[in-house]
Amino acid sequence: MTALGGRHALVTGGGRGIGRAIAAALTAAGASVTVLGRDGAALSEAVAAGHAAGYVRADVTDEAAVTKRDPECSRDTRAGEYPHRQRRRRRAVTV
Repeated sequence: MTALGGRHALVTGGGRGIGRAIAAALTAAGASVTVLGRDGAALSEAVAAGHAAGYVRADVTDEAAVTKRDPECSRDTRAGEYPHRQRRRRRAVTV
């Protein structure tokens, strides 16, 4: 088994550029990769090239489009639900 065998990765912007390179590297490391982006043709090409196992066409700046694909994405993930990612409290600094 490879380093990421049995794991799944979702790469936003995976149709081209850095996102596609990351998807290819994760695939090469053994992960099952899904690329997400706005350009269906570019996403399809990434899958055809073997850089990902599948793709989802959506605009991550449109919350309704993402939650339509996966309702779990709308869940509040701030402090408390993921304690290792608690928000830092900013302190006022007087100068």
